[in-house]
Amino acid sequence: MEPGEHLLDIGDHFIEWLKVKADKNKLTKLMTTLDHFRENYLIARLNIKNPAEFTIVISGSEDDIYDGISFDFYRLREGQWRFGIGIEDQPVKGDLDLSRLGYARFMMAIMIYCLENHIKLPTDMEVAGDDLTIGICADSSEGFWGYMGMEMGRYSMDKDRYNSMTGPNCGYDREFLMRDWEGWIFSDSKKRKGSLKKSKKPKQPKKPKKPKRPKKPKKPKKNPKKKKKQTKKKGK
Repeated sequence: MEPGEHLLDIGDHFIEWLKVKADKNKLTKLMTTLDHFRENYLIARLNIKNPAEFTIVISGSEDDIYDGISFDFYRLREGQWRFGIGIEDQPVKGDLDLSRLGYARFMMAIMIYCLENHIKLPTDMEVAGDDLTIGICADSSEGFWGYMGMEMGRYSMDKDRYNSMTGPNCGYDREFLMRDWEGWIFSDSKKRKGSLKKSKKPKQPKKPKKPKRPKKPKKPKKNPKKKKKQTKKKGK
């Protein structure tokens, strides 16, 4: 797709893609949100602002262009990408509240769908693949990014940012990899925890103990010769 705003068809092709991408638990959650999306006659748009900045917007068909909930995915610098999301207190069809209905995960799923089917991937994203670093700065989400599995960045405000050679303007407050992001969207948390455990380095097998050398058989002690008792000669 070219830069600009595009109305998305969240129909059969998207559902078939979801069935392949998501496990049973997450598929059920995403489909519940999709049902709500359809029941309220909402629309989804993809805004390609430039080759490295994309936004998913969900709104009513008659809403103002600036209304609706949104999810942003854009490049901070080469090989490092950022998130932004707006759901609470965002006007949709007047007073329709879309918070706590799974729309954060739903919009992220649509973004992954677009990245795989509609967007020409930037070179740094294509090369990095599952190892692409994604993060956020100035975490004001009240725990949402941590809930997603993002960990404190190496140069976050609470770590070594101001004591490092990189300076105060470098580093994420929270970060993870593309594979972690997709895992949160599409995989059951218990399975993800299990896979993390499996990915740990296996314990090194213990070196076999050297077989003990057989002890040399003890030489039998020689029986000392019994001294003959000397009998005293009786005097004549």
